[in-house]
Amino acid sequence: MEINILACGIFKPELEKILPDIERELNKNIKVAFLSPGLHVDYNKMECELKKELELRKNQKTLLLYGSLCHIKLPEIIKKYNVINPNEKNCIELILSAERKNEIDKSDNVFYLTSGWLKYWREIFQQGLEALVCDKIVLLDSESDLISDEEILEFFDYIHIPIEIEKISLGHFKNTLINICKSFIR
Repeated sequence: MEINILACGIFKPELEKILPDIERELNKNIKVAFLSPGLHVDYNKMECELKKELELRKNQKTLLLYGSLCHIKLPEIIKKYNVINPNEKNCIELILSAERKNEIDKSDNVFYLTSGWLKYWREIFQQGLEALVCDKIVLLDSESDLISDEEILEFFDYIHIPIEIEKISLGHFKNTLINICKSFIR
């Protein structure tokens, strides 16, 4: 049995890094399809893309890697499909443990980025995310994609908000996905 994942493109660097470990641990092949990052800034476009892709997989159990708050009607959109969707609200909660996120959140009003967010920020902002209201940006660096100083500086030049780099492990993300995928196997 193959496991199918339909994921936001934001997850691509991190998911590709941990996918071999997950397949090995579960002894299953995992087929992944990525949707364009930043669809959540246009709810109509996101709904159309999700329905189109889920319709292609309607006879397969699919893990949908989107946060529960990425679309206000996500539960309604996916209810007719054989989909498992994590309980986490967004991509950051899937990648970063709640404990560590709470620690960071105590200090400031924070906006989080992953390497995928940094890689696709132009696309996301051009599609409709216009401004960020926060005290600082925390870039979660899992070393899944090489992030250059130039990329960080270019984003800073655009956003003008201090950026801090937080080195993280992908253990929380990997364990969350393994536990969800185990429900496919039962």
